[in-house]
Amino acid sequence: MRRAAQRAADERQKVADQHLAAEEARKERRRQLVEQQEFMAKLRTLTTNERVSTLPVHRLRKYLAERGVPRQTLLCANWFWLRAEAIRCNVDLEPLCAAVDAETSVRGKRRWIKAKQEAERAEIEAMARQQEVAIREEVHIALDTLRKHATGAEGMAAIANLFKQLDPSGDNNISMDELAGGLKDIFHLEMSKAASALVMKEFDADGDGEIDYFEFVQHMRRLAKTAQDEVQLVA
Repeated sequence: MRRAAQRAADERQKVADQHLAAEEARKERRRQLVEQQEFMAKLRTLTTNERVSTLPVHRLRKYLAERGVPRQTLLCANWFWLRAEAIRCNVDLEPLCAAVDAETSVRGKRRWIKAKQEAERAEIEAMARQQEVAIREEVHIALDTLRKHATGAEGMAAIANLFKQLDPSGDNNISMDELAGGLKDIFHLEMSKAASALVMKEFDADGDGEIDYFEFVQHMRRLAKTAQDEVQLVA
């Protein structure tokens, strides 16, 4: 009788232990399920986080290694797996995101400054080209005006008379100021300093900064010959 009661008690205890073990197993499965759900939620958050999604893989790998994640785990890990490791090891990625944002901001500012400098340089070059074209146009008009004067009916007398008009000081040398002033007074040509310097260079064969009578006559004859050659080509 006692043995039967003992066996019944043992059986009841065994069933109770089995129920308890089953309940513990269910609790463990629920705990694992909750952890897995939380893990997936964090992973989805990181996946949709634009700041995290733009992190370079090599920076993320180095950052995790510095915070104790085993290197052998990181060697062959892709970007998705690295994010999973960050969650498993409870590594905060915000400092890395902030550092990358700061670097990106600096690079963006440098790119903006470089683009601005290039735009300013292009604008300056365009203005310089426009100014150069305007100066060359002034020179062309001045030389064309002198050429027409050199091919007039009076010929050499007209050239000599023009030299006297351009040399008000009477020292038989035309300075750049005298040349610019004479073109303005005689032919009503407003010449810039750069254009006047180029016209002076056309006449000043020896480069002494002044046009003597011989240089003036020689170049006026060349202008006259150029005009005659152009007439013959047209004819």
